[in-house]
Amino acid sequence: MTGKFLFDIRNAKYFRSQTVLIFLYIFILFTIISCKKENQVTEKPIIKLLPDSLCIYTDTILPMGSLMKFKIKAQSEVMPLTNFVITYNNGSEEYFLDTGIYSHNFEYTLEIIKGIATEETWKFFVMNKSRESSYVSLKIALDTGGVFGAIKTYNITLGAQNNTQAGSFFSFSDESVYTLEQAFNNQQLVDISYCYYTESESTLSSPNDNDAPSVFTGTYGISNWQYRNEARYNITSLTSLDFDNVLNDSLLIASYDVVGAKRKGKNIETGQVWAFRIQSGKIGLIEVGNIETGTGGNAALKIKIQE
Repeated sequence: MTGKFLFDIRNAKYFRSQTVLIFLYIFILFTIISCKKENQVTEKPIIKLLPDSLCIYTDTILPMGSLMKFKIKAQSEVMPLTNFVITYNNGSEEYFLDTGIYSHNFEYTLEIIKGIATEETWKFFVMNKSRESSYVSLKIALDTGGVFGAIKTYNITLGAQNNTQAGSFFSFSDESVYTLEQAFNNQQLVDISYCYYTESESTLSSPNDNDAPSVFTGTYGISNWQYRNEARYNITSLTSLDFDNVLNDSLLIASYDVVGAKRKGKNIETGQVWAFRIQSGKIGLIEVGNIETGTGGNAALKIKIQE
């Protein structure tokens, strides 16, 4: 009886000591976690629009067709920035840019043309790794007292990449059609190009199209270019008659989609009218004429662009 009693006492002491140790461990662990939470820094990133030369940094009024330049600077000292988003709102919000980043300091410059919207809001948003976020926004109103500008008209034929008769590139500054070799020697002047892709067929493009190096290859291929100007395109609902009646740049500007324009004008067809913007900021319209499909084909184009 005595032996059993001693055994029970010893077991009870053992279990009590183990229980104490468990509770002590839990207390220490809770304390460590609590300290970590208390010491964890929650830092909102800083974002601002810089008032650099010719940059817009506050609400303003501009005439249609004006160049809008925004310079954005963001920083987050403790946690790196992970996301940068630009939205555009002229009645409904649309994403203009949504990209991942990983940096404590970030700068971005946006240049875009003022469209026809009576009022538009541009919002610039950043988020850091701890999911803290900040944004800055401004409103651009339309100045309806502006005078519309003059335009120039061109009738050209551009050949696809394997066409040996017509060049694939055009420069508005010297009004020349270039072959690949000629374009290589005048890289800074090249504005638009034409090629034929298997998936998108007859395509309006430019040297800065991501797929251009795989189409224009060889010694003078675009992968060897130092300068790659970019053009962006969007299809319109304009007719040939609308195009013929254009006498100034008002319809050019109104037709260009500052948010939806892409680096490729895919699957172009006879009779279509495309709006475009070149690297210099000039906006134009292209009416597609006769097309001979294939990599050795060509496309006849009527063009109206801002002077």
